Amino acid sequence: MKKLTILLGLFIVFSCEDKPEPDKTPPVVMITNIQAGAELSDVVNVTVDATDDDEVARVEFFVNGVLSATSESSEAIHTFNWDTDVGDNGSYQIYAKATDKSDNSASSSILSVTVINYRTANIVNSTLVSVLYRIDNEGDVTWISSGDTVKVQVPKKTTMNFSGYTPTNYCGTILSWDFDLDVSDIDIFWRFWVNDSYFLLYTKNNDKVPVDYTMVNKDLTGAKTCYTDIPNNGVEYILGFYRAHTNTNIYWYYDNHPDYGYRYVDGDTYKVNYRVPDESHTDRNLYAKYNLQVSTEANDGIGVESYDDGYMGIPSRDENNTAQGGYGKIEK
Repeated sequence: MKKLTILLGLFIVFSCEDKPEPDKTPPVVMITNIQAGAELSDVVNVTVDATDDDEVARVEFFVNGVLSATSESSEAIHTFNWDTDVGDNGSYQIYAKATDKSDNSASSSILSVTVINYRTANIVNSTLVSVLYRIDNEGDVTWISSGDTVKVQVPKKTTMNFSGYTPTNYCGTILSWDFDLDVSDIDIFWRFWVNDSYFLLYTKNNDKVPVDYTMVNKDLTGAKTCYTDIPNNGVEYILGFYRAHTNTNIYWYYDNHPDYGYRYVDGDTYKVNYRVPDESHTDRNLYAKYNLQVSTEANDGIGVESYDDGYMGIPSRDENNTAQGGYGKIEK
């Protein structure tokens, strides 16, 4: 009987003890290395600090309310690599959520950030001269040399504008470009050139006296007079761009030559020898080079000689007088 009484007492004692309280304390979580309003690009390392009175079971990273990544470490610091370039540019909302072993959870503050990723617009100057240009009509004009490439960082999936013109210190006509380019989700490659309605004139003077002035397309559409002196020193001079006709003429007028007043290519008996630097494009970047020299038996009495090893160029038969240059995409 005593034994039964003791067991009954023990039962009563144990049954009256308090049960342990369940864990209801949520973790504390915050994004520590990104501030609201930040501008982000490429792959961003997002650092999350998550602590709990017991133990953190997992931390989740959300972008615009969608789960982006999960870390199931019990460490206090969690790192997520967010590739911002996967989506479009624009405004995003990010936050982190931590859950402990008792399934208590808490979220960090929601941060609004701006994502902007860029692509490279490559624009090649395939003309024979340096060109002054601007992007989106902003800032000062800048030189791009013949054959060089402008590399512009442009927000992806947008449009950019390229505008440029040939040097203003040349005689002849100033040629210009003004075009918009769509920048997609990949780098783009374009080039610009001089259309076949214009040609670039070079002259070397090896005659007895300097050239006083030069006339191009005399009595034709696009007639121009260039008052640049050309010394008789054998140096090559650029005289600028002129309309390219099938019957274009050129007259070089001397400064008190003892034997004659001028040399010429009349466009009839003697045609302008148009050349191009690229045999695959006979309709781009036409030029003509002439050497003025003393007529002798050694040169068969030829006073005006075309020179250069370029390829044959074909001028446009379209008489539309536009000084706009051409441009096109480079296929990769």
